[in-house]
Amino acid sequence: MSNYKQIVRSVPAQTMRQFLESRQFSSASTVDWALEEPDLARVLIALIDVAGADDRNRLISDMHDAVHLADAIGDRAIRNVCQNDPKAIEHLSNLENPIERALWLYFAHPEKFEDGLEARYFDDRKMSASAKCFDLKHIGEVNRGETARKSLAADISAFFLKREGCGKSVEVEFLDRWLEDSIQVTIYVEDLANNRPEFDENGTLRRRRSHPAKELALVYFYKTGFAETVASGGKDYHDKLVTLFAKHMLGISLKPDAVKAETYKLGNLKNGLCVFEQATFGIESLRMKSLTFMPLDGAGGFLSIDAPGKDIHATADDWAAKYLPHDNPLKNPFAIVQAAIGVHFFPESGKKRRRSLMLKFTKRGMSNLQHFAEADRKMLYGFMVEWGLIAQPVAGHPAPSGPGPSQNDGQFKAAA
Repeated sequence: MSNYKQIVRSVPAQTMRQFLESRQFSSASTVDWALEEPDLARVLIALIDVAGADDRNRLISDMHDAVHLADAIGDRAIRNVCQNDPKAIEHLSNLENPIERALWLYFAHPEKFEDGLEARYFDDRKMSASAKCFDLKHIGEVNRGETARKSLAADISAFFLKREGCGKSVEVEFLDRWLEDSIQVTIYVEDLANNRPEFDENGTLRRRRSHPAKELALVYFYKTGFAETVASGGKDYHDKLVTLFAKHMLGISLKPDAVKAETYKLGNLKNGLCVFEQATFGIESLRMKSLTFMPLDGAGGFLSIDAPGKDIHATADDWAAKYLPHDNPLKNPFAIVQAAIGVHFFPESGKKRRRSLMLKFTKRGMSNLQHFAEADRKMLYGFMVEWGLIAQPVAGHPAPSGPGPSQNDGQFKAAA
């Protein structure tokens, strides 16, 4: 959500009042805060729209910054960094929705908010092509001392200067992830300068030189000795990150040993979708929204079938059977390499719009499962086991984390 008007409409009066007062918005004192929420939102939006340029720009930019944590991944990141503060957790649990929680944390605990952004950065990418997992075969404390920090920064700087010609400045930050008993090391690397167009205070378009920051992160799990990395650039970048972390923060030398990522058995989708007692989940329709195939003969190339979006009963497999009756890739030597499955629920009482989830994944183990709220993640993970896409997890599985829900996953009582 990026529109400040939607944010104002989503945040209850008390928290919005506290936010505006924390920003020293003088017009907040003129508001009748006892108004019904729709009327109050209209008043607040009107006051922001007629405010001076400095006040208006500050309020809008602050709200837009805050909602970077206003989704399922952000909700979990907030819980992860606040778990050691019972009062904050209690207050957050009593707020109505993720937008209100993100905004409150932004002005009430700005340091925690910044920590939440770093946690979210990692969580958002840990099931993507830019993530890897390593077995360090070492369980120990992490050295957070200034000497270790500076040494790691210096070696990272040297690596990027040699590889890309950037990295003159490097900042290393530590973050405790309380839900998982782990520590995150986030590294900011100065990227090459650029000249970006922007409007100045007078509304004149100009270019301003900036020095953006690249970001990479490593999470080390104290109980297992595993580490997960998120970095762009490929294998060498992941290997260098985990090697330098081990050297400076753990005091050991190692040869990087990446754990093979779990892959999804998408071929089992050819058997169709079925969920035991589907109606008990409130599901009206399950469908394969899209499928991408690759020929098994190694010729390369891809074939994609995408069913219409508006018809919740239209499926990619039905379309393949209808329009490719003699060359149906589901019945020919093609492998499924990508899929999107729609889960459409019956409309709730009194509502016209139905809730839908679109689960996307690739054969290589990448998915968007982490983008869903915890209750939905648990449900979808169970479906994936039932469809044969993944194996039922067993005790003692070596990976410290993965696509499935963790026993310690944080969820606020009032999470939307």
